[in-house]
Amino acid sequence: MPDVTTTSLIPDSWERLPDTVMSNFDHDIDGAVADVLKERKAVAAYTGWNFCGYVWWDSAADEWACEVWVYHEPQEVVRAAELRDIMDEVCATYGDD
Repeated sequence: MPDVTTTSLIPDSWERLPDTVMSNFDHDIDGAVADVLKERKAVAAYTGWNFCGYVWWDSAADEWACEVWVYHEPQEVVRAAELRDIMDEVCATYGDD
């Protein structure tokens, strides 16, 4: 996973998982990676053709969060109760190819 720059909302101390949690290649969500994200302070990539997202579980808000980046620039943080909802919203905004 690429390094998250200092403009990221994700704390530097959090673990960066080597596996992606979601991908637009097959629109699949890796449940095992999602479980790890819920267990500890970690972030995993969500890969798409036109964007990259960094996903984590926000236990304080009891929801998923995805920091979306396009061309090395942060765009927004999408939040939802389910990972599928984040995928749907990010795909609708940034493309699903």
